[in-house]
Amino acid sequence: MYDLSGKHPWVFRRDDVDLLEDQLEDLYERYQGDTRGERSMEQEVLQEQVQTEEVSDQELSITLGEQLFESVHKHQEHTVPSGGEMDFEQEDEPLIPTQQRDPLYLEARAWSVPVFAFAQQRYLQKDTRGREVFRIYVNTNLIPIKLSTAIQEECLDDGFAHEIALKEYELTCTYLERVLEDLVILFETGEGRPALQQMIIGGKRLLRLVRGRHALLKRQRRFL
Repeated sequence: MYDLSGKHPWVFRRDDVDLLEDQLEDLYERYQGDTRGERSMEQEVLQEQVQTEEVSDQELSITLGEQLFESVHKHQEHTVPSGGEMDFEQEDEPLIPTQQRDPLYLEARAWSVPVFAFAQQRYLQKDTRGREVFRIYVNTNLIPIKLSTAIQEECLDDGFAHEIALKEYELTCTYLERVLEDLVILFETGEGRPALQQMIIGGKRLLRLVRGRHALLKRQRRFL
């Protein structure tokens, strides 16, 4: 199995994954609250993400069995309260040093920060606001969030946890593919081409690495 020794991630510490989740929750609170009339472009993009998660949960429940699936969720809720912090942690708990991170997560985080900043800046400007920009804005933070969960579950010496890890790697790829799809669309418009080209190149490399990690874990699962 991929060597994750010394990199057991993040369950009992506040870290930047919590901050990413907070940013995503802010988007949901802003755009999903009003259900009157026709759905806005933002609501449609957010609903796409909700449906993706629901389908993933359904598939995982079939794999693990409904009863076990429910117990896993209860365990996660008990282990990591809302906000991702244990009760005994302080709000100002420092971020975990980067040397404790998995290299794949570090690369995903380094790639996602400028991509998110680009999409956020473009979205906040009305003349460059559009579905592709908002879709990048939403999906970019999901990539390190899902990847961190996958790595966390892979660290556990447990077959059920590894099934969860496989599904989280798949979700990481799904959200990464969506971001790349819309980056390419923006690139083809001719605006900001040098920066977008680097984002696309980095994203494609990251996608290959995540797919490779998923494939490796899947092969190893066959021999357990």
